[in-house]
Parts: sequence; C-alpha cells; structure tokens
Amino acid sequence: MYFCVESGKKMLNFSTATFLAVTGQLNTSVLQTAVPWSVSPGESVTLQCTVLSEIRAADLRVLWFRAAAGQSFPEIIYTHQNSSSRQCEISSSTSCSLYEFSKNILDHNHTGTYYCAVAVCGKIIFGNGTSVELSKCS
Repeated sequence: MYFCVESGKKMLNFSTATFLAVTGQLNTSVLQTAVPWSVSPGESVTLQCTVLSEIRAADLRVLWFRAAAGQSFPEIIYTHQNSSSRQCEISSSTSCSLYEFSKNILDHNHTGTYYCAVAVCGKIIFGNGTSVELSKCS
C-alpha cells in the first residue's frame, strides 16, 4: 500500500491508498521420469521427481498424487516433509531437489499414473506423471 502524505504545521494529510501487487512467472519446474513401470504383483517401485525452483527447497511442499482408471480426480497419497529431499547440482540462483516415493504394487488398486507436484505461492505445479501398471506376464 502506498500513500502520498502532505505535511502541515500540526497535521498530516494522507491521500487515498494505492495497492501495488507484483505478479509474474513462477520459476518452478517439476520433472518426472516418463518411462512407464511394469511390475509384478507385490513388487515395489521407487519413483523420482526433481524440483527446480528459485524458492528454497525448505519453503516448498511436495506432494504425490495417483490418478487411477475410472476416477474423476487424482487422489493425494503422500506429502514430503522438508527433510525428504536430496540436493542436486545446478546454478546458484536455482534450488534443485530430488524427491523419491516408494510403493508396493500389490494389485490393480495400486496402479495408475503417479504425479509429483509442488505447492508454491498459492499454486500447484504438476509433473508429467509416471505410469505404473501390472505386467501381463509373471
């Protein structure tokens, strides 16, 4: 909020306030491995997600979603705590963090497309998703 003030002998006169909001692009990217996983029932998968951002990793909230066949909306299945990431190398102005999510795929109820997402500045930015399916042959 900005005000213009006129100073008198014993009085200050304020103008009407002007609100200034700065908007712009969020320089945050979520990268996921696009290779589909085909697993046998009971096998475990470890999915990876890399988050590149100008915002410190400690200030990001990373989530995992699963979109299954027949569901209208993806369901949230996991939220990372701040200590759940490893740093990766990139330029000094960009934070790079690697997140992993492991899941036992017991049956078709655990298959679908798993999405890594980051909540930052009131928005959720999704990765492209990684498909996990049961193998046809066991």
